[in-house]
Amino acid sequence: MRMALLVFVLSAGWLMAQDAQPAPAEMEKYNRQLSGAVSQKSPRARVQAIERFLKQKGLPDGWAETARKELVRAVARQSPEKAHSRAERLAKGLKAEQQAELHRTLASALLDDGKQGPRALEAARRAASYPEASPRHQYNEILGLALRANGRDAEARPELEAALAANPSGFRTAAVLAEMAEAEGRKDDAFALRAHAFLARPTNEAWERLTKLHGGSEGLDEYLDERYHALFPAPLHPERFEGRGQKTVLAELYTGAGCPPCAAADLAFDAVLERYARRDVAVVIYHVHVPRPDPMTNSDTRARWDWQKGQGVPTAAVDGTVVRGGGNREHAAKKFGEYQELLEQALAKPAGAGLELAAMPDGESVAVRAAVKGLPKERENLRLQVVLVEKMLRYSGENGIRFHPMVARGIASFELNGEKTLEHRFDLAEVEAALRAHLDEFEKFDKRHNKNGEFRFRVRMDRINESNLAVVAYIQDQESREVLQSAFAEAAVAERTSR
Repeated sequence: MRMALLVFVLSAGWLMAQDAQPAPAEMEKYNRQLSGAVSQKSPRARVQAIERFLKQKGLPDGWAETARKELVRAVARQSPEKAHSRAERLAKGLKAEQQAELHRTLASALLDDGKQGPRALEAARRAASYPEASPRHQYNEILGLALRANGRDAEARPELEAALAANPSGFRTAAVLAEMAEAEGRKDDAFALRAHAFLARPTNEAWERLTKLHGGSEGLDEYLDERYHALFPAPLHPERFEGRGQKTVLAELYTGAGCPPCAAADLAFDAVLERYARRDVAVVIYHVHVPRPDPMTNSDTRARWDWQKGQGVPTAAVDGTVVRGGGNREHAAKKFGEYQELLEQALAKPAGAGLELAAMPDGESVAVRAAVKGLPKERENLRLQVVLVEKMLRYSGENGIRFHPMVARGIASFELNGEKTLEHRFDLAEVEAALRAHLDEFEKFDKRHNKNGEFRFRVRMDRINESNLAVVAYIQDQESREVLQSAFAEAAVAERTSR
């Protein structure tokens, strides 16, 4: 488990990083080396293996920093009484903010031990003493948690409250403040803080605590919706695109509700939907079980992800051009800027084919008619993909995102060998049955997440709201992955928006 967690952390860190990163092959080499070192069962062997990793010549700064943190954690577990002196030696010569982070890592490791409260507080005070320590809320949080672990609640509260005010995503901070409020009999504050903790990082335990305080689940989702919008307002509201694209561009996102670094991409796609009309940009979001189980995943989105051969989520594609990398909420503006540049370049290009799309719902199914025209004769690997999407789903996942737009619920695929009009019917009962079957199968066994068959989804997203549907279609070259043309059609009314 520790090795798997480290691999995820390192991969996510690489995706979130900016410049001067090693090549993917070199990154994989370092990943294997450090993962192998951290997975050593003997504490002494673990420390020695990480030390050897750090002695490599030419080790990139980012990997050296990660290894130093792992070494501090390993020493804290092996010999907590020696951890402070070891951290001080490792910190020598580093930048002040790196020194602060090393001591913060040590404080966290000592807190995890559960029996090292005084040592954890010493490390937390040392970390927070650096004026350069940034972001500051992380140091408020670790100091508050260490004070709390030592029974000094009066001193802990202002530190924790400052941390939560600066970083509403601090689920652990919210949970600890809730515990303190409960101990002091402040029931209303405790309930609000429990709701905050759940929204920041939903878990079965957090849900059970919340429903107990609420006296049941009735009306709770509506309350959580209101609290979510208050605590996590949309970070981006871009100006409306006033141009006229020559085509309808396809914007795809592969994401996971259990993927913390996907938050930036998810929020950036919210901004894409706000800036562009569907006649200009058609959006499809595919959920996958990466790195954690996601109940909005289905067998079709999983197959699409396999076809994409993605290296990790989030992965976006604009008319087939892939954009990787994510981040937390604070990175949303940067990701949107990347997507916007590609989208507006694509909008300026002529369509490679014609596509007209109509969706006709009847409450039990959605009948789709797609007229394909003007296909280039030299292309031999073209397919038409037709995607049934739900325009908005509500589900609180581990990345703290509660509302999910344009979620792919079913995909139909057709080979193209000339101009034609294709018809397909999405039977909603069959779509729901496929969603249930996928979740049932996952709960029986999954080689990555559920080998023992004990995992259960907290919420099963296997129902379709027939008033919440739309259809996206696109013509794609399966070899080059270029998207020649796309179209979007509402399925709530017999409306067509296409070119």
